[in-house]
Amino acid sequence: MGKKILREGYVIPQNGTKAFGMDRQDARFCYREKSKVYILDEADSLFLVADDAQRETLFYIQKKAVGTELDIPLDNADLNAPFREKQYGTENYISGENCGEAGEFTSDYLFNPDDYPDVEVNLITEKEFNKMKKTSVEYFEINNAITKKDSTITIAGKEFRDGKGDGGMPNTYIYAGEYKALHAYLLLYVCEACEEYTYFLIDKTTGEEIATFSNAPVFSANLDYVMDMGQLYSDSPTIIHAYKWKEKGSHGTYKEFGNWSPMGKGFWGSDNCFYTAVVPSITAESYRSDNARDIKKYNYRYIKIKIKADTPWTEEDGYTPPTTNGE
Repeated sequence: MGKKILREGYVIPQNGTKAFGMDRQDARFCYREKSKVYILDEADSLFLVADDAQRETLFYIQKKAVGTELDIPLDNADLNAPFREKQYGTENYISGENCGEAGEFTSDYLFNPDDYPDVEVNLITEKEFNKMKKTSVEYFEINNAITKKDSTITIAGKEFRDGKGDGGMPNTYIYAGEYKALHAYLLLYVCEACEEYTYFLIDKTTGEEIATFSNAPVFSANLDYVMDMGQLYSDSPTIIHAYKWKEKGSHGTYKEFGNWSPMGKGFWGSDNCFYTAVVPSITAESYRSDNARDIKKYNYRYIKIKIKADTPWTEEDGYTPPTTNGE
């Protein structure tokens, strides 16, 4: 195991930072921007770092290249970047002629809103976030209007019964709450064997399914828009599916983002834009722990999501829109 970890850090420079071997000679590669490193020791202008907590592979890098969580860049270009699968084992490393050189521009310099015709994500201040939060309307209510009896939830005569899945693992219905303005209840269905969950919006009068969601839906103040946004794991994409609730047949906007993770429940502002607190995805896992959140003091960034148009798609794209409005 070797040396004790002093603290965690992140590589901040745009083009990464050069790695040096234990002999302090150029290792001919760089740690890429936003790489997480474990600091084990320091010597002059260098940190001795490891790639992971096992501390099996060690290199030296420049102290000035290492920052804290709040130093991790998360500008508009980062926020709008699509999700890409990581190549595990090599995701921290880069090489090339610009490796370790100072970047000429921030990535935000290259950001052009016209490049994002369906959805645009922008970084805002906490003050702007709190100002817009005052204009939001909350339709969801957690209550005990529905109770489960004998492993069954019954709504207007329709039964939603718990069962068993693969390997005898439970499939469970949970009453989540009520949207009185929609005359609907929200049920959460948890499939433990498949590690999936689904939200069902159920008509209070008929017991029929109105819509399904991957996450608890958030409706705009005028009930024109609904947002379904979430992230299954910290290394999964952050997925947003937003659409016009009253427009039948609209598949809406669907995007997968790779650099940020939503924290807490977002809201629609009076401008029909969606707002949420986020953290860089590389740090998201630590926020799953209550203890870690207390230590980190909720180092949130704040974003505004502007829905511009439906996302173009075809079946050849491999994307089928989620079920909405019962269609």
